[in-house]
Amino acid sequence: MSYDQTWMDQNSSWWAKANRAKEHIDSLRCQVDEFRASVPYSLTPELTEKPGRLAYRLRFSKQVPVAISTTVGDVLHNLRAALESLAFEVARRGQGGTLTASQEKASTFPIRETPEALDAFFAGQGRKGLLYDHGARAALRSVQPFVNLEEAHKLGVALDKGFEEDFRWSVLHRLDTLWNIDKHRRLALMAWWPDLIYWTSDGPSNRRAFPGGLPPTGEPPTMLSVCWSVGTGTSSVWWSSRGCSRSCHRPPCRLMASSPWPDARSRLIRRLIAVVRQR
Repeated sequence: MSYDQTWMDQNSSWWAKANRAKEHIDSLRCQVDEFRASVPYSLTPELTEKPGRLAYRLRFSKQVPVAISTTVGDVLHNLRAALESLAFEVARRGQGGTLTASQEKASTFPIRETPEALDAFFAGQGRKGLLYDHGARAALRSVQPFVNLEEAHKLGVALDKGFEEDFRWSVLHRLDTLWNIDKHRRLALMAWWPDLIYWTSDGPSNRRAFPGGLPPTGEPPTMLSVCWSVGTGTSSVWWSSRGCSRSCHRPPCRLMASSPWPDARSRLIRRLIAVVRQR
């Protein structure tokens, strides 16, 4: 079976925008690493009123640079634009290579929660079903957030599970939501989060993690309090991020600007193109 290799042309608008998004992501990693290297946080052990319990106070001394948020916005816009460009090209080829002005305006990449919602998209205003032929509709359907669960339902599996949860956590839905927020409302919010907390012991111990208490009077509201109950035995508390572990005096907190989109964008585009090419 022969395929039209122009779908994989890296100079096409969809691949150019997706590849540009990757460049922004590479830049984002550098910005995050630079900010992390400036040590914008500290973790301090403090005695508590309860015997055998220490409170570890995580404090932030620097704001996340606004350039990080704007770079995230660049990533979002390029990724979403790549999907729109691809949907336009799918429609154009399905219509023999030419679209009217109204058809150009009607072309868009749908992201829907349920099979019924996608069917309504094709049958709704503008008659997208006429714009996208059978092969195009199959291609767009193949990358929807609901597609795996829909197949499971057809096989009689997970019949009690709805589409809402898969949709909420899908890469496409998160991309679309953040893109709309960034372009219409405000910059993407950047936040710190301890990726993994654990401790080791050279002897018998009985240690449990407890929720952090309220900050002491006068502390800024950005402070995070985390408490551990320390029992017998020699132990070290560790914070882990991205596969490396360090002692608690400098917790490698993760700036949550990492994203599954760099890899997902290629898989999604390639999957959609593969279905289109089978027409």
